[in-house]
Amino acid sequence: MDARSRWDQRGFTLVELLVTIVVVGILSSIAIVSFFGLTDTATRATCQPTLDAARAAVTSYYARQTPSAYPSDFTTLIASHDLELLGGVGRPNPRTLTDGGSPVRWTITLDPGTGKLTATTSTGSCR
Repeated sequence: MDARSRWDQRGFTLVELLVTIVVVGILSSIAIVSFFGLTDTATRATCQPTLDAARAAVTSYYARQTPSAYPSDFTTLIASHDLELLGGVGRPNPRTLTDGGSPVRWTITLDPGTGKLTATTSTGSCR
């Protein structure tokens, strides 16, 4: 086989194929890590406004009560029109709001004795 006929053959060498597979593997691992970072950011981005709205609702409810009292649950806040739940929030339990996803990515809990709201996400806190 002379040099000219070797160059006429078409195809990839084993080394070229292995280098391509390694490069694709590295790029996909970077993309996967970035994707999981974005899902955490999105979870916090939906949790934080809901937490802020719930805090404002608790404060508004407390200010209108005579004598001052914290709401007993989220259904009280919704019935008094202090809290309006928009898309992305699951149906509330009496003392818990969730994102409505499966699995749940964030939860906001109301302590009726103190009016304190606690937010947790699947990766830690809401902030």
